[in-house]
Amino acid sequence: MFISPVNFTGATKYIYSKDATKQEMTVEVKLAEDARRHGVEVPSYKGQVFPEGLALKYFIEGDPADPKTNPIMQAHLENLFSNFYKLEEIGLHHSLLNSNNVSYGKNGKVEIESMRSAQTFSTGEGYSALMPSNADSYEENGLCYYVDGIEDKYKQNGFLREYLKQKSKYHKERAELLIQKGTGATSKAVVAEDIKCEALRKPSNEIINHTRDKFEIYILRNEAAKMWHEGNIHTNGKAKPKKRFISAALTLEVLKRAVLLEENAKNMSKDALNADEREYFGLEAEQLGAIKEDALKTLKENGAKNFGDKTYGKQGLFLGTKADEEFYSETFKTIKNAVKENKPAETINMALNILGNFYRARIKDWTMENNAIYRKTYESEQDKADIIPIEGHRIKITGTGKNEGVGYIAK
Repeated sequence: MFISPVNFTGATKYIYSKDATKQEMTVEVKLAEDARRHGVEVPSYKGQVFPEGLALKYFIEGDPADPKTNPIMQAHLENLFSNFYKLEEIGLHHSLLNSNNVSYGKNGKVEIESMRSAQTFSTGEGYSALMPSNADSYEENGLCYYVDGIEDKYKQNGFLREYLKQKSKYHKERAELLIQKGTGATSKAVVAEDIKCEALRKPSNEIINHTRDKFEIYILRNEAAKMWHEGNIHTNGKAKPKKRFISAALTLEVLKRAVLLEENAKNMSKDALNADEREYFGLEAEQLGAIKEDALKTLKENGAKNFGDKTYGKQGLFLGTKADEEFYSETFKTIKNAVKENKPAETINMALNILGNFYRARIKDWTMENNAIYRKTYESEQDKADIIPIEGHRIKITGTGKNEGVGYIAK
């Protein structure tokens, strides 16, 4: 699995003043120098004046990880976690640890760049005892793509097993660091690190499969955020509304998977034979609950906004009629209540399938011509949807819009 690459191209990158302010470049150098003094591997920097303005010049020893051309070796993993720990030791959490900002070179060398994206934090008495994890940041923004790129499932399992074993040592060091910073040894934060350390020492197939499923959720969530951002950019006066539509559809899928994986984690926290695993899956269920709540919040804000955003571009953005929007909102409300009441994943996801099918149908039917027609229903008081709960398990929608019908919400 851990085959040494033949060679490294390395790279030279620039931060130009047109892309970053002088203050941001000053922060970059200051944080990089501070991190280097404490043993963090960061690229060498050099200031240089170009016709375009002031720039920082990176000298990078290595390349982004790639399963085929530049695989992550065991020595890389050891140095990766060492860098993450040393950042936390000096109170830095890097929020942009994606594939472009972590480079892998010869002899296990790992370099972390874009240090201006690192924020300071404090732990211990008088502060939050929860120490942000650079490893988690990298998993969510970069490593999930690397794992997804390993085509052979056997090799994928092997990499995840080795990664999690190395992460076990990282959690042990974090527990000790929290205690050094004044967090009580019996605090929830320290106990959580101890649980992760023990559970990942010899990760089971259940933990490996769970990690892979969680990484897939990260990818979907990242792509949804990217689509939403790109859908809000007006290039040459032209908007890309369908990217906003796709973003909400992807977030629906994030919610479906998070609901199911959270339920599986809760079941494992009850049924796992190993006590450390039971506690570990309990912690994972909490994390997935947070992902689920974040997806719900995003769907409420972005999903509904696609139906009636009068400020979008020159024409506004209307994915459907006013009746469609009210159906979306009422169905979403039913789903949110089901989540709040801890209904079974099967029940929640049946409702999400109904909403997803409805939403995708609206995307398929949408055109700029229909957008203008849909807008009129928002401006007319006569086109109000009448949404009536029936027998507590289905929603009936009637109205003058072309998509009137009945949507069934399972108990």
